[in-house]
Amino acid sequence: MFSKRICEIAKLIKPYKIIADVGCDHGYLIIESFLNSDVSKAIAIDNKIGPLNSAKKNLEKYNFNVRFSLSSGVSDIDDDTEVVVISGMGGLLISKIISDDLTNNKKLYNVKRLILQANRNNFELRKFLMENNYQIIDEKIIYEDDKYYEIIVCERVNEKIIYTFEELYFGPMLLKRKDDIFISRINSELIKLKKLNSDSLEVKEKIDRLEKIIC
Repeated sequence: MFSKRICEIAKLIKPYKIIADVGCDHGYLIIESFLNSDVSKAIAIDNKIGPLNSAKKNLEKYNFNVRFSLSSGVSDIDDDTEVVVISGMGGLLISKIISDDLTNNKKLYNVKRLILQANRNNFELRKFLMENNYQIIDEKIIYEDDKYYEIIVCERVNEKIIYTFEELYFGPMLLKRKDDIFISRINSELIKLKKLNSDSLEVKEKIDRLEKIIC
């Protein structure tokens, strides 16, 4: 019914049942989560009235337990929220949303899982998660509409987390599995870099790093 990205994010919610979708847009993830991932309660959060109204309209045909919140970040999640989803934003903005809460509201301390899908700056996002004791327990890579999307699933732990540069760059779980979509993405990046025909040391280092991964 919905995009591969939305369906995959919904699958990653299990076994939990109470979610908050930050930046809910049209509410499609919430619909998919109730229909196919046994979610029992959701909060649709957006800081713009247009997308929030769109979500309300799309959800009004269903008898789901959904609360709508015109707010930013996770400041308005309920105390029983188990999973927070933040997707479709840049990695730096996602890091800021999490950081602001950990500094000010601390609502996320009760949340059991974060599901994050950044459109860019995944290295910086993973580094932020590592520095704030979020362990990456799963990752998925989706190819859709000529784009690759990385989904990061993480949970807060007490012990210090340490990832290597390669794990931050490629994703620790993606690097471990090296499935076909992951390899396809590496090859796609290699083709783009080699087409530059650049003498730049930075470009050469990137090519070398990518080639080592698929050797």
